[in-house]
Amino acid sequence: LDDRQRQILSHLAKAAADLLEGRRALHAERRLREEFALATRDLAVSEERFRTLSEASPLGVFATDPHGLCLYNNSRWQEIYGLSLEESLGDGWSSTIHPEDREAVFSEWQRSAEAGQDFDMEFRIKRPAGPVRYVRAQSRPSRDQDGTITGHIG
Repeated sequence: LDDRQRQILSHLAKAAADLLEGRRALHAERRLREEFALATRDLAVSEERFRTLSEASPLGVFATDPHGLCLYNNSRWQEIYGLSLEESLGDGWSSTIHPEDREAVFSEWQRSAEAGQDFDMEFRIKRPAGPVRYVRAQSRPSRDQDGTITGHIG
């Protein structure tokens, strides 16, 4: 081969290698998209299973962020506390704690949250309409793979 033919052959080899690398990258990208789609589907199935179990539960169920702000509660919880979901989110739920129990509840919650321990306490709630009720709230920290508390489930 003369120099020009070697140069053309070299360019063809580089082009072929680039095409093969591009094809490999395309396959890897497709595989990642498929894995992401499966993971997303699995997460949706898990979320639906949790919500179905929660709504079927005869107990009040709630979930908070790491600081105790309410993110979710089921319809039974809403019946017990006399609040709608919208009214109970964030720190709205705390408006129902009986004034005489408020300090003890927050103190115990803070202690449990800081220690990363379960919360278990009986206290009174004063519903917007209706009599004072005694409730027992229990929760457990939920953690991510690294052990960091992501919230509380009760």
